[in-house]
Amino acid sequence: MSSSNTPKNKTGEAEAAIAASTGNVDKIRDILFGSNMRDYDQRFARLEDRLLQEAAELREEIKRRFAALENYVKGEVNSLHDDLKAARAERVETDREIVREQKEINKAVEKRELQIEEAASKAIRDVRQQLLEEAKRLTNEIEEKHKDISGRLSRDSAEQRDRATDRRSLADLFDLMAVRLRDEEEAPK
Repeated sequence: MSSSNTPKNKTGEAEAAIAASTGNVDKIRDILFGSNMRDYDQRFARLEDRLLQEAAELREEIKRRFAALENYVKGEVNSLHDDLKAARAERVETDREIVREQKEINKAVEKRELQIEEAASKAIRDVRQQLLEEAKRLTNEIEEKHKDISGRLSRDSAEQRDRATDRRSLADLFDLMAVRLRDEEEAPK
């Protein structure tokens, strides 16, 4: 009996063969999956860039809408202010006429003044209500877009995880095949 056939030497040779085989499997795995990993990294980077861009666009859209809303409100307030100025000017002129006219005309002018003030108050209340509704609508729209983006991100992440799991299963299969091939080579013929 030679010393190279002892159980210790066979175990050492088997371990060396497994180590060499594992190194080969790692190389094969890198060849098979290295480009996919880089591709996944690039996809994640593009996805992140796209989400950041959509968030920036959403911010700009919100700013633009708030600016339009602010301009609308300013226009309405200026219009109301002009209406109030006109009403005051009308009242001054009417007061001059009232001095010259009868007491009944004075009552009619006061009634008209009340109507104008009520209309102005109603208009201000309406504008406030419109502002509140627009703010609620914009808030709901922002929440919907946020949910949509979050949902898309979750779906994309889950899909990427599923793909990564499939690659791991394939790698395990290749490892198993390598071990079986090695065992068949080492089996006595």
